[in-house]
Amino acid sequence: MAPVTAPFRFRHGETEHEVLLVPVGNDDYEVTVLGRTERVRVLRSTEAGLHLAVGGRTLEARLAVASGTVHVHALGCQWELERVASGPAVRRSSEADPADGPVRAVMPGTVARVLVAAGERVEAGQVLVVLEAMKMEHRLGAPFAGEVARVAVREGQQVAMREPLVEIRRPASEGPQGRA
Repeated sequence: MAPVTAPFRFRHGETEHEVLLVPVGNDDYEVTVLGRTERVRVLRSTEAGLHLAVGGRTLEARLAVASGTVHVHALGCQWELERVASGPAVRRSSEADPADGPVRAVMPGTVARVLVAAGERVEAGQVLVVLEAMKMEHRLGAPFAGEVARVAVREGQQVAMREPLVEIRRPASEGPQGRA
């Protein structure tokens, strides 16, 4: 099952751009901007920025966030990007599977909020955990309706990419043998 992603909208000057970020592996993403998709690998992440591999080239992007604006320095240029509110982005882990299993972190970050508890029933797409990474919130939703079997994280906890966050169990009547 492909991850559910919602595009980010950024403003650069007077122009708004849609950016779609889809996790496709451990540290790999497909990034689509202005209709062009590139495969991007995060080689190293530091507080100052990112070291990336894009199209066979390695580049360093320095990032700073101030008052809701992301300042990006890369390739000898500087951009100021402002995230445009466009509704909550609810994403499922790239490891989401229609069978029972964990919802995993889509990137390294800090657990900002845990919105469910073990034993709670959840609906498909319901936000379970909010991660903060690079001063942006990433809402992770349930891949299917079911019951929270286990919450593996707590607020304030640092998590690695693909680390299990919440385990969801399908109702017995909808298990693998009960599905059409």
